[in-house]
Amino acid sequence: MDIANVRERLGEIWGLERSLTKMELARALKLSPTNGGDYIARMERGKANASGPMELAIEALLDGYAPRH
Repeated sequence: MDIANVRERLGEIWGLERSLTKMELARALKLSPTNGGDYIARMERGKANASGPMELAIEALLDGYAPRH
């Protein structure tokens, strides 16, 4: 899964005219507020993988699910 592309596509879907930041994606996925952005960065570098539930959540976001925050 190309996380940089996911951040770009979600920015477009949500009308931000920019990519989501790593921290914004981490928040949308309910990752840790202290190191969620770092985890997203590691995923982009190929140093960490998305779990099955995380992949499902990302697919839901790309399909139009909008988190409450």
